[in-house]
Amino acid sequence: MVSQKKEKNERIIDINCSIACILYFTNKKTKKDFCKNEILKKVIIRWFEKISEAAKYVPVIIKQEYSNIPWKEMEAIREVFKNNHDDINPEVIWNTIKIDLPPLHEQIKKITSCN
Repeated sequence: MVSQKKEKNERIIDINCSIACILYFTNKKTKKDFCKNEILKKVIIRWFEKISEAAKYVPVIIKQEYSNIPWKEMEAIREVFKNNHDDINPEVIWNTIKIDLPPLHEQIKKITSCN
């Protein structure tokens, strides 16, 4: 059986790596580039799904300790993509990447540095 600490670390690392990938692959892109690139959009959505899935399995004690992190929203994003895949506005994804992910990434990195 996997220890809770190891599992926690793996989930947080998954979230951290997925955010890092999203930020890396969109770093030198414009909103227009992103909105026109179907492959990039699908890959980014997949990384958001990985973040969501990992967030579901972060232990409650960690979620309580880091209550400033939007765990519920992170968990819910997968369902949004799954149920509305064709209706998702790429500009909303873009804004999430550019506005919400950088500070979230900093918060997640703090957790990984504590372990």
